[in-house]
Amino acid sequence: MKKVVSLILCAVMLAGLLSVVSFAKDTDMQFSVKGAKGKPGDTVDVEVYVDKNIGTWAMKFHVHFDSTALKLKDVKNGTVYKDSDFTKSVLTNDGYYVYYAQMDDPEENNTNTGLVLTLTFELTERAVNGYHDVWLVFPDNGVGWFFDAKDLNVDRSVPADGEVKASVTVTGSEATSELATDDKGVIADKETKEPVTAYVTDDKGELLENEKGELETYVVPSGKKEDAPQYVTDADGNFVRDSEGNYETYYEDAKGNIVDKNAETSGTASADTSKDNSTLRKVLIIAAVVCVAVAAVIIVIVITGSKKKNKEG
Repeated sequence: MKKVVSLILCAVMLAGLLSVVSFAKDTDMQFSVKGAKGKPGDTVDVEVYVDKNIGTWAMKFHVHFDSTALKLKDVKNGTVYKDSDFTKSVLTNDGYYVYYAQMDDPEENNTNTGLVLTLTFELTERAVNGYHDVWLVFPDNGVGWFFDAKDLNVDRSVPADGEVKASVTVTGSEATSELATDDKGVIADKETKEPVTAYVTDDKGELLENEKGELETYVVPSGKKEDAPQYVTDADGNFVRDSEGNYETYYEDAKGNIVDKNAETSGTASADTSKDNSTLRKVLIIAAVVCVAVAAVIIVIVITGSKKKNKEG
């Protein structure tokens, strides 16, 4: 199960639910965006990386974002281009930022990979719970902005607009979606639920931590609690391991009841006994049935013995 969780994480990261999305098509320039998470009022960083770079003299792209949820506070040049090569654009509230850098030497190509740009956003009070995309747009498909310094007629191929993206995940918001209306324009659902998350494990089933020492989580694509494994903790809040050294997990439905997901996870329980009432109830019922059966057998034996003594007397 824990390997499945890791695979789900990879799918989320590559498809846009978690944190980093890379463009898979074989182009000269390949990028990825690392998302973030927080609650309204928080400040978060979204990072743009170049993962493949066969060499280009200049680089220009737009970073688009949901301006109703994200307010751009600052940008910081990365390590691909030197600060002296980087031209900082004006910050606006128009929902995009323009990145531009070029080499000092007109005949030299930049072949570096790594962090290109860090954008610092403030999560607004209007940000509803859920995903708020950040994506890249390449003007003119990169023509004139990604090219060989020694041959100005050779442009570098880049991803299609919008195919490199990630999300800023908002939780803990009391805002409601202005778009949640039915076909008559009436607000259909005034409550916005927090996205369902689960912890990330590696192939060995170990929980992963980020650079801050916090446990990594991913957003469950289905948005259903029963698809998100919960980890059993003791009274001190420590994660509990089974006899084989694996972390014990359980599943809950939308109402918080324990769900018998499959044979691998059924039977595990939370240290909070209130979460396991259904399992306890089943055990008590079985015990009661067994007791009744044993009592019935004893009664039959006693009656049979009594009748036999009466005949002999």
